[in-house]
Amino acid sequence: MSWGLDIMLPKKHKSGYQKKKERKEKERMQNEGRQLLTAFFPKVSETNSGAGAAAGAAVASPDGSSEDEPEVRDEQRQDVFESSEEVGEREKEGPSEGNAEELLSEDPGLWPDKLTAQQRETLVCRLASESVDLTKVAPKDKEGKAFPDYLQYVKSANGREKIRGDWLIHSDSTEALFCIPCLLFSHEQTRQSKSALNSKDGLKLSDIKWQKMYRKFPEHETHTPHKQCYVKWKSLQHSLLVATGVDGHLQKQFQTEAEKHTKILERLLDVTLHLASRNLAFRGKTSNLDDVHNGNFLGTLELLAHYDPFLHEHLEKVRQNKKGSRLTHYLSPDTQNEFIELCGKRVLNTILKEREDAIYYSVICDSTPDISHTEQNVLLVRYVHHDKEDSGVWKIVERFIEFKDFHKKTGQEISEMILEALQSNGIPLQECRYKDMIMEPTCLGSASPERWATLKEKTGCSLHRLSDTRWSARIAAVRVVAAHLPSILEALECVLATCSLTSEAKSEENGLISYFKTFDAIVLLTVWVKILQCIENRNVILQAGDISLDVEAANIKALQEEMQAFRNRWDSLLAEASLVAQAMDVPDHFRSEERRKRKRKCMPDEMTQEDATTEDSAENAFRNNIFFVAMDSIISALSARFQTTANICETFAPILKLTDMTEAQIKTTCRALAKIYHMDLSQEFENEVLHFRTIYDATFLKNLSSLELLNAIWKMQLQSIFGELCIALRIFCTLPVTVAGGERAFSKLKLVKNYLRSTMGQDRLNSLAILSIESQLAKQLDFTDLISDFANKKTRKWAFTGM
Repeated sequence: MSWGLDIMLPKKHKSGYQKKKERKEKERMQNEGRQLLTAFFPKVSETNSGAGAAAGAAVASPDGSSEDEPEVRDEQRQDVFESSEEVGEREKEGPSEGNAEELLSEDPGLWPDKLTAQQRETLVCRLASESVDLTKVAPKDKEGKAFPDYLQYVKSANGREKIRGDWLIHSDSTEALFCIPCLLFSHEQTRQSKSALNSKDGLKLSDIKWQKMYRKFPEHETHTPHKQCYVKWKSLQHSLLVATGVDGHLQKQFQTEAEKHTKILERLLDVTLHLASRNLAFRGKTSNLDDVHNGNFLGTLELLAHYDPFLHEHLEKVRQNKKGSRLTHYLSPDTQNEFIELCGKRVLNTILKEREDAIYYSVICDSTPDISHTEQNVLLVRYVHHDKEDSGVWKIVERFIEFKDFHKKTGQEISEMILEALQSNGIPLQECRYKDMIMEPTCLGSASPERWATLKEKTGCSLHRLSDTRWSARIAAVRVVAAHLPSILEALECVLATCSLTSEAKSEENGLISYFKTFDAIVLLTVWVKILQCIENRNVILQAGDISLDVEAANIKALQEEMQAFRNRWDSLLAEASLVAQAMDVPDHFRSEERRKRKRKCMPDEMTQEDATTEDSAENAFRNNIFFVAMDSIISALSARFQTTANICETFAPILKLTDMTEAQIKTTCRALAKIYHMDLSQEFENEVLHFRTIYDATFLKNLSSLELLNAIWKMQLQSIFGELCIALRIFCTLPVTVAGGERAFSKLKLVKNYLRSTMGQDRLNSLAILSIESQLAKQLDFTDLISDFANKKTRKWAFTGM
């Protein structure tokens, strides 16, 4: 009866302890680079024997997948295409481990202490394709001498031949020298090299002299541990590049797979930037292909697949992929999040690099609550960027950094938040030249669809709301009423006759009709349209992010002159309003209130006489009590609100009013400016300004703005003799004009984090916001290396047959 035992015995499974032990052992072998070649291939189904079950072998299920696979290879299945239910279960378990792996840097000072086999192979391939001349990249020693070329060569015993050494590398982050093979392979040696070139900190260049390294480097090169590591390094390099041996064949297949992944990621990058720049959601209700609810990301890929054969083939493989089989497709939500984050970091790093090159910057900070009632503080930096790709032109730019979830409102707390944000992004506070922080009527008929339809039918336009923060809303609201006043009156009378209104609404309608049929209303509309239009024209100029304070001061001064001219044009404004009133059959005279005439009591000895003083006419009363009061308030408010701008321009008078000042005034103002910016300007600044004044009229155009003058100096290549003058111009251009950049960022915030995406996390919000706000910069960047690194990192070494 022994033949029946195999059938009747129940199928055994590995215990949790056995699975955990095997998984740890597998990870240990993989890190040490000693994993068997058979581990990279799918296991062959085995018979369900008692001995096999006792030995812990994986038992194949009827559909071809291993029952132990979810436990043993959980970390290898993060990119397997899953249904929406499976995605939800995986999200509850937590993020996948593969996404935590960071992209390797070529700087040896940033390498991890223990390199995995895959990381080591990646570094070997990268370093093999680069040949760095240390005489150009290595800094000077403590005596100030440059790296000598002879230290890169090894002479033969007869001294007649020399061979170039390629094992030495320089680290920019630690300012030290390292030995490449010792760093890569010394941890496998029983006897490791004790040289500083193999230490964590490397050979510090500030502590050595090059002349003493003439004998030290050959000693390290002839040391036995170094020779052993060097042989391993070159053997692995030859195996990977020439594709000889097992490692070479594996690497060749990995490279082929990585090239396919790179082509896929190029298309995913274009879709990611397209959706982010238009503030569109990526995911939908499901994650399945050919589903109308799968979101914009998958839907856009399906559309492109109709015209892209390579993408069409990839999506077909995903559709045919069975549940549990191995396929890297980069369509899962986790991969989308990681890719968005990497793209956002690339744009942010580009901005930080531009800021570092510009040196001087200003900070703009503003706050507003978002849709989830979270107080979002926006942080922007303003600097003068030297665009070398555009003929070396200097440009004023305002760049978005991040949104900070911060609800506190006191000045000290906000300052601490700004300092922490600058420090986390590696922006030194010492280079900041200004910090700008901002603390922070119903349209007729909008509540009734019936009245709104009547208004649209009669006027052919929509009335606009007023806004407490947007100046453009004022001119938009007044302009519509002034242009369509007869139609609005007709619509009001139609609503009053046909619509069922409450007593309060009827009273409001009658009041509006009575008011709009007066000459007072027509005069006010005529005046306010002209005033607000002038303000709007200047407002559009000031809201641009690439103007400087001198342009703002000139526009405000011109606006004040225009307002003063309007104040003196009462008669012409009144004549224009009279023409409009005659066309509407409205009497062209002001309303006058009937008042009881006051009689003054006369003393007994005082002679009675007719009171010579008469009440002012209605016109004079309107002009003196309304028009003049409004104009005087506007003119005085412009002077008061922009007094700070005028004071700053006076401080920078040596570079803004150069031709209008005497030599004594130039000296006085130059000394005062150099005292304020003592870290940037010296006594030489005064001499440069005086010299610049002597050549200004014959060399430069008149009435140049500060930015135009800076570009003119660089165009004529005079920056070497007017260096501090250029620094002063750059600092002045760095000072912010308005906080319109923060308001534009809040407009994007409402589009990115809307009602349907109110639970978005802060990290994803910042990544999508920077891709949206800085979309023009993102389109100009080269993401080739990021795509290549991402493809190599995500390449599954066991997936030879999946693609």
